[in-house]
Amino acid sequence: MLDLWHLALSAWPGALPQQQPAGVIVDKVRLTRGALVRVQPGALILVLCGGLSEWMSPDLDRTCIVREYGPREPIPMPVGQLRADIKTELLVFAPGWEAALPEAHALVRMLRDAEAVDLKHRLSVVMCLSLTERVRRYVDDHAIDVNSAQRQRLANVLGGSREMVSRVLKEMATEQGA
Repeated sequence: MLDLWHLALSAWPGALPQQQPAGVIVDKVRLTRGALVRVQPGALILVLCGGLSEWMSPDLDRTCIVREYGPREPIPMPVGQLRADIKTELLVFAPGWEAALPEAHALVRMLRDAEAVDLKHRLSVVMCLSLTERVRRYVDDHAIDVNSAQRQRLANVLGGSREMVSRVLKEMATEQGA
């Protein structure tokens, strides 16, 4: 049997005590591409391998990716829906884990505060800028080549249609060529 605590220690070095405290339940979850993550509120998710995208809640006007998580990243406060981008493995710490791990709890509290500030900024950008402005800013910020950009991926990230993203990228390519 795989020692999940040892796996968590190696994936998240320095955040956990050497011995698994009583009452902290850790489970390993394997997801296929496109699968949704279903955990109880208060759980902590640690991505071992693969990648997850956090999608903005569908009750808002736009569906777009709020944040992406890769290997060794903890997910302390999912705001939207978590979906696997590729085959992904997770460790899920059951609710109540923070009572037994005060050091990790302090670390996660810092992560939550930083994420809340980042989330407010990202949501204001998504809600206040036009799609054209969002595409231009995202391409510039991430140094994406406009000729080889994945249009559907950008549309998902920015909350627009593939056609509109393609139109903006075509305009940008024309401007760069002139």
